[in-house]
Amino acid sequence: MTEGKVGRPARLDRVGIARAAIALADRTSLPQVTMRALAAEIGSAPAALYRHVDDRDGLVALMIDEVLAERTAVEAKGSWRADLSIFAAGIFALHSAHPWLSTGVLPETMGPGIGEVMDEAIGLLASHPAPEGRKYSAIAVLLELVAGHARAAARLEESAAVIVEDAGWSGSVDEAGHGADEDYATAVIIAAVGGILNSEDL
Repeated sequence: MTEGKVGRPARLDRVGIARAAIALADRTSLPQVTMRALAAEIGSAPAALYRHVDDRDGLVALMIDEVLAERTAVEAKGSWRADLSIFAAGIFALHSAHPWLSTGVLPETMGPGIGEVMDEAIGLLASHPAPEGRKYSAIAVLLELVAGHARAAARLEESAAVIVEDAGWSGSVDEAGHGADEDYATAVIIAAVGGILNSEDL
């Protein structure tokens, strides 16, 4: 087997295909995940993949659903701000584990996983009196702000790595402040969500 590649599953299925595609995207980037590249990754013919997914957009949607399934669901404790902060931290963790979630071009049609995530988040807002439509808008903004922060953090880390390499320094880029940055970003994002929920203009 070629080093760095996953072994061919005994039988192709959607979960196995999704996990192989995620591993490829984690190691390279989302644009590198093509049907042909994935087929080579798992030692299969491209045509075999089309028995399980319609096209590449369908593959990416499947990947996202599989990644979202990694999350631990957040149980409402009564304080929507605290609950939603934990929810946001879980989304941040997914972006950290799978940087292509925020840097790649996502499909127009998503799988059911994103709907389940939205429904969970709406449930965490049960104690807030805002109408449901406004809650959906607020959660959509939360998800985009988390992705935006993850994109900015990824670019910053890439720039820092280049500077370290050019300077000839040894060791890795110091990420000691990464958690603090996410805590601050979460606080700002929750404040933005609160503003949307309390707005009468939406």
